[in-house]
Amino acid sequence: MVNTWKFVERPESGAGVLLDMNNGSTWTTLKEGFDISPPPLRRSVATNSMRDGGLVTSANYELRELRFKLELAGASEDARAAQLKALYARLGEPGWLMFQATGATYPVFFQTLRSDDPRVNREWAPDAWLVECAVLAEPFALGVRHDIQTGVVIQNDPASGTNRAFYDLTGVRGDHPTPLFARVGTGFGAGATFHVAVRSKNNPAAVTTWAQCEAGTLGTDTTLQANDATMSGSGQNFVRTTFATNTFITRVTVTAPTASSPEAIKGRYRVLVKCRRSGSTSDFLMAYKLGGSSEVLGPRVTWSGGMPNVWLVDLGIVEFPSLGPSPTTIGYSGLVAGFIAPAIEIQAQRSTGALNLDMDYVYLLPADQRQLMFRQIGTPGYNVLDGPNDMVYGMASGTSPFGATRTVDNGGGLLSRDGGIPMLTPGETNRLHILRTPHDVTATSTWDFSYWPYWLEVATS
Repeated sequence: MVNTWKFVERPESGAGVLLDMNNGSTWTTLKEGFDISPPPLRRSVATNSMRDGGLVTSANYELRELRFKLELAGASEDARAAQLKALYARLGEPGWLMFQATGATYPVFFQTLRSDDPRVNREWAPDAWLVECAVLAEPFALGVRHDIQTGVVIQNDPASGTNRAFYDLTGVRGDHPTPLFARVGTGFGAGATFHVAVRSKNNPAAVTTWAQCEAGTLGTDTTLQANDATMSGSGQNFVRTTFATNTFITRVTVTAPTASSPEAIKGRYRVLVKCRRSGSTSDFLMAYKLGGSSEVLGPRVTWSGGMPNVWLVDLGIVEFPSLGPSPTTIGYSGLVAGFIAPAIEIQAQRSTGALNLDMDYVYLLPADQRQLMFRQIGTPGYNVLDGPNDMVYGMASGTSPFGATRTVDNGGGLLSRDGGIPMLTPGETNRLHILRTPHDVTATSTWDFSYWPYWLEVATS
């Protein structure tokens, strides 16, 4: 057996071969000069005379250069020239270069860019030329696609059932975070909006990111209400504010996030409140406030939710801890710092009409890493979150993203979206949080999750 080194149509096993550069007859890849080392880092370093050394503010990999030497054999000068022209064609446009070492289980695929023509020594040997290549490529090689989970049912209610508005993806392979590729079935109707976020750092499995309003401290004009099947939880499962005192004041206070390991509380979150109003003739002003003496106030948001749906109202970003510096570790000890679970006050005022405001729960959607909101347009067969292309779009029923028929059905254009499609981090628990609005407490959504591993050199799993 010999090393595999060839241009292919796409990054998958069994893809069509465009040019095999180690076929043992026409082309032979030489061991001498073969270099697919990882690319260098590009660093931004801040320095000044007030401190020793410097501070690396960012670091990212540059494009890489794949260097290799080939022996080109042929029965005639014309035959060798024809093969060389075939190599020129591959180097002259973007493509995929597959490498799999002898005895290795997994291949990798380098995404090449338009590169210089090779150097050719036509006096290398009788009936053979020496061809030296330097090929420009993206920093990471891809592994074959992994369909890590299929048919995952996500509950829209964080208070009951399994996969309660989140799902943990583990066993992600690779050397670097890689973009998620996901498919979600539809059936929610036009206008359904999804919130999708990932947290893979700081012990994500230890954190509970939501709190039921009925379990909190009730504020002015706010009372517990009898069980309602459209609300989450059991017993008296939501609170109602009547606005007898119609000023911008605290209506309910909850403690969130909470964690079994106190260092896991630290982070940034988007504050979502599940709300309902009893008609269509009132508007409300809402905001969050961190409890106690911190006086951290979120932006005032106008909500004009429709009927009869229950909605998730976005009150903006909050960070814990919120005031002053906070260490990640204590001194040089390497011991992580713990934090106290914060109290979040939800403040509200009625700005028009005479309706009540019902609140079910507060959900803190992690915002330390990429967070996505997208809105379904029309009713395609299903929606696709295409991380490699950084797009969200619909596909027609009866087709498949990787099948023989792949029909995009955008319903008038790409799906409306805000934010970035999540990345999956190798070797970590990637907790995906998924919520949908209008909010039906019994609703579910069915997901397939895939990714292509990012490798620096070779695949090890």
